[in-house]
Amino acid sequence: MIHKKQFLIYALLLLAIMPTAYAEHLGSEDENPWINDVCQKFSLIMPVVGQSNYLGARIFNEIVPNIYYTNKLEVSFYQVINYLGISDAGKLAGISHFQSIVRLPEHLGLGKFLVVTGSNCIDNISQMFVIKMRTSEMTGPLTPNITDDTVNYRDQVRLRVDLDTVRWHAGGASTIGKYLVIPLEGKGAQIIFFDMTNPLEPQRLEHFISKSGIIMAAAITKLPNNHFLIAANDAGNSFHFYYSKEETIDCDWSYVGKVYSSKFAPGKNYQNATFVNDENGMLFLICTENTGKLPPVLNGEDVADLFRINYSIEGIEERIQNSDITMPIVPEFIYRKHMFCKNDQCNFAAGATVYVADSNHMNIYAIPHWLSHDGKQLRFNQYVG
Repeated sequence: MIHKKQFLIYALLLLAIMPTAYAEHLGSEDENPWINDVCQKFSLIMPVVGQSNYLGARIFNEIVPNIYYTNKLEVSFYQVINYLGISDAGKLAGISHFQSIVRLPEHLGLGKFLVVTGSNCIDNISQMFVIKMRTSEMTGPLTPNITDDTVNYRDQVRLRVDLDTVRWHAGGASTIGKYLVIPLEGKGAQIIFFDMTNPLEPQRLEHFISKSGIIMAAAITKLPNNHFLIAANDAGNSFHFYYSKEETIDCDWSYVGKVYSSKFAPGKNYQNATFVNDENGMLFLICTENTGKLPPVLNGEDVADLFRINYSIEGIEERIQNSDITMPIVPEFIYRKHMFCKNDQCNFAAGATVYVADSNHMNIYAIPHWLSHDGKQLRFNQYVG
């Protein structure tokens, strides 16, 4: 017969030696929390944000060049240039716009900060902006901060970082732990990395990934062998996969291969992508887009597509040595979730990224293409799960 005291000792010993996925994957400096049942938590994300829950950040001292990041014609000559898509070099370069919004991790005490990527087509430079939400708590959903159509002045865009004058388009970013991943494109493409330990003093890492053509979005995850995997979406309906050569992000990367998304995905123009790990060991990828021909002018539906990523680490390492081997990464479409953006609060063609708050909560943050309220406010939505 086992007495209560003996039982307690046995139980403590058992807990000490059991490999518990939940205990090991609550988030770290280079890993996001794993989700308890990704499919269920994805389905629970609210598809609509009520007006009383709108969010935004104030713009002071032109930290965001508001004459560029706007769609209005009447303010200045520069805005006309912006609307026509003509850069200061006199070439057609698209319209300046925001492209992604990511919230930094709660488990590292950075939950008050968000990062927005932007493409300044007038100055031909890619940029990122750091928001600090002082009216919100460090953990949990951000606190709605708009009264009488005005954003609380304490919530501000605090920092602008100019990224690249050759690759002027900053695309769909993602985070893993304290690290920020940003794809750039223009004359060729790169994926660059930042250490966001101090969000107001981001440190750019030495290593990067280069690619010809376009990278629209980049997702990153940590694999069970402590190496990292990146999925990068291009404009040719393909996902390109990269594998870190070492057990760190700041290292050289190997190209694994590409998968044509048209063979497995309903989406045609994914602007953002996020890896999400399930506590059962499965890996998922969530991609977002707007289905319109030219959003937000010719708008379509805002959607988020969920995929299970079937892969083999051994296969990845063999494929790097021999590209004739069958691609060891196979995405499998699960289902599409329809989302709704109202009152120009956001558009999934601009930016919409999944955020893993903890093992039971997954949100989506989404941003519009441009500033609002005469360039004085940057609005965005929070879809709570």
